Amino acid sequence: MAIEDVMILENSSVMYDEILAHRLGLIPITTDQSYNLPEECTCKSELGCEKCRASLSLEVEASDPVEVVYTSNLKPENPEVKPVSDKVPIVKLAQGQRIKLEAYARLGRGRDHAKWQPASACTYSYDPKAKTFNFFVESTGTLPPEKLVLDAARLISAKTLDSRKDSEEFLKVKKTVAVAQPEEIVDASNLILGRMASYVAKKALDGKSMVVINAERAVISGTKERVVARAKLKLKTRTLGNLEKSPTHPRKPDGYVRRVIRGMLPWKTRRQRRFP
Repeated sequence: MAIEDVMILENSSVMYDEILAHRLGLIPITTDQSYNLPEECTCKSELGCEKCRASLSLEVEASDPVEVVYTSNLKPENPEVKPVSDKVPIVKLAQGQRIKLEAYARLGRGRDHAKWQPASACTYSYDPKAKTFNFFVESTGTLPPEKLVLDAARLISAKTLDSRKDSEEFLKVKKTVAVAQPEEIVDASNLILGRMASYVAKKALDGKSMVVINAERAVISGTKERVVARAKLKLKTRTLGNLEKSPTHPRKPDGYVRRVIRGMLPWKTRRQRRFP
């Protein structure tokens, strides 16, 4: 589900109503499939009814000089329909500023808008020895990943599979779906990048599934001038094969941290090739 309609009753913040509504619409909301799709609901109303929409309210007045409004301030009418995370910032308020609104979440399809897409990443690989496909699905939190895989397989089977044999194969897929959970989550906030990367690399080589969060908050040792100078020098590096283009270097924090961790792994051995 995702927030589709917003009724702003009061907004004295610096953020325009349209931008505030847009930010609310992109917040991942847990999905309760007992609701009807708006076009399939019997109410046939643009505003919807209790069968096809869920209500969330927000009422905050800043008492501090600067106060950040988070998704934890959203109060859902149905406890099953709520923000996936309560730590998503919505807007900053100065002292005395106030926001009061009502938001309405509905079911939708990802082909209509990205806010209804339940998966943030979806890839697959083929294992020639076992002759099987391995699917990796990363959910935004609106639906469990195992449900995404099973529902997708069910839709594909309904459209393409007719024979009894194919139906048996689908049941085999249904029984073998498993969810991979990280064995350890590392919060990179205020950690030295090199030390944190070496710890993650050692655990990964031991076969553990590692997840690093808040990569943008990791600390690179050295003065700011020296770190920036080294980064600019690396970006200016050219190759003899192409004097106008430099090698590809990650610029986003998550890609940079991933590249540092990969650099600490034995690249030319079979043990490391599992970590691209």
